[in-house]
Formats: sequence, C-alpha cells, structure tokens
Amino acid sequence: MKVLGPKNQPIQIPPIATSIHISPQGNVFITTQGTNETPTQVGTIGLVDLTNPEKAGNDLYTAQNATPDTTSTLIQGALEGSNVNPVREMVQLIDLSKAYQVYGNLVKGLETTQSKVSNNFG
Repeated sequence: MKVLGPKNQPIQIPPIATSIHISPQGNVFITTQGTNETPTQVGTIGLVDLTNPEKAGNDLYTAQNATPDTTSTLIQGALEGSNVNPVREMVQLIDLSKAYQVYGNLVKGLETTQSKVSNNFG
C-alpha cells in the first residue's frame, strides 16, 4: 500500500534511508549514512477530511470530494486505541441474551396458555 502526498503522489522512501521522521504536520524526513545526519524532506503525507467515503476494498476507502484537513496532526509511532470497552460490551451482550431468553419463554408460555384456553372453550 502506498502513502500518498497532498496531490495523490506516492511518497518514496529510498532504500538508503537509515531513519524516518514524520512531523506533526505530516512532513516526512529521512536521514542517510554519510550525509552528516541532516534530515532531508522526501514528501508530505496528505491529511484530508473524508466526507462520504466509499469502500474501495478491504480496509481501503476513497472519496471524490476529499478536502485538505488543516486541524489534524500526526504523532509518529502512536497507535490509536479502540473506542470500545470489550468487557462492558460482553456484559451487555450477556444481559441482552438473558433478556431475549426470558421474553422467548414468556411468549412460549402465552402460546401454551392460549392453546389450552382455545382447546377448553373452543
């Protein structure tokens, strides 16, 4: 998968790069051996606001009207955490499952009662 710049051009990291640094604004810098460790900018990651993204494959989205996002920043090396608490969700799932069983049994009981009534008086 390619990382694209603001004009949808792929950012190329040469194989001689010894380190990569990404600034909060999305600027991509590399250092190479023998260049006095002076970082060289090789591109800028395009940050865009995707309104109405369209699915283009597995975990890949595209948007026709993507606009540049000037409020977001990048944090190199950070992992985005989940916005789901799995323990809480499992407890809710168990509660819903129990409620479903209770209501299912209630419906069966009402059907049995209705059947007995209709057999006795019907």
